[in-house]
Amino acid sequence: MNQINNKNPLGSLADYRLLFDYADIAMIVLDQEGYYLDYNRAYYQLMGYSTKAQLTRFHPKDVSPERQPDGQDSLEKANQMITIAFEKGSHNFEWQHQRPDGFCFLSYVTLEIIPYNKQSCLLATIRDISEQRKLERLVEEQTKELAIQNAELEHLSSIDPLTNLFNRRKFDAIYSYLWQQAIRNKCQLGILYIDVDFFKLYNDNYGHLHGDTCLQRIANVLRKVLKRKSDIIARYGGEEFIMLVYDCNAHFIQMLAEEINKKIRQEEIAHDFSRVGLHVTVSVGAALCFPEQYTTRRELIDAADKMLYLAKKSGKNCYKFINLPL
Repeated sequence: MNQINNKNPLGSLADYRLLFDYADIAMIVLDQEGYYLDYNRAYYQLMGYSTKAQLTRFHPKDVSPERQPDGQDSLEKANQMITIAFEKGSHNFEWQHQRPDGFCFLSYVTLEIIPYNKQSCLLATIRDISEQRKLERLVEEQTKELAIQNAELEHLSSIDPLTNLFNRRKFDAIYSYLWQQAIRNKCQLGILYIDVDFFKLYNDNYGHLHGDTCLQRIANVLRKVLKRKSDIIARYGGEEFIMLVYDCNAHFIQMLAEEINKKIRQEEIAHDFSRVGLHVTVSVGAALCFPEQYTTRRELIDAADKMLYLAKKSGKNCYKFINLPL
């Protein structure tokens, strides 16, 4: 992104008006009672309206079913989410919207406090996640079906026996499927390549049995870090693990990489022979792309591998990230 001219750090109001109105992501400005003060084109089109004038002095309850999927009254929940956002400065949650024709879709909403017309208001960004939820359900249903048909064979052919994570063969098959899904849905895919720092020294000094236990504990930590059912983790070889994150952005994948570093450190697996600290640590290489811009899946993995190399070269116990293309 070009640097903003220091002589005019805020830019012109017209510039910001244009950015807001024509941004790809749906946005609303809400007052302290939750009523709409402003919204952009992406929002009213997402909601099924043809012109901005069709939404006037609306409240989130006016574009929602009577109750949310959790059974809570939409008005009560909207006010609760708004209160939390003003108390904490920001808040994220899922919300069921309803278009004028009655069609409902699930969205992911982020509320952040912003100054607007000399008062504190909320900027809401809204992302339709209904396709993601469909994919999650599809992955879950397919996984259950495969398990019912041949659980033992699946275990032998798809699971790493030490960590009970997917093995490389299974990962490659799922990666191929999700790559095509990402092309179809025009969303991003992220890869996190994870390597245990100084693992050879750990094995040489503690023995292979302790080394196996160490890898099992790391696998359990990584399994807990992934919250979404559409995301995949596998043991990729030796002390290497790999994560595939579907429909994410640069901020999300970097938060995930940072969380991995943090949680492994907090596990406090003793490593007196590490040159980083007294406990086992990992290095992470993260890469993100829109699949339709690349001809092979290998390019994304290679980019994550290069970032892993940079993390190792930078002192280990950290992550490096690249958003393709440069």
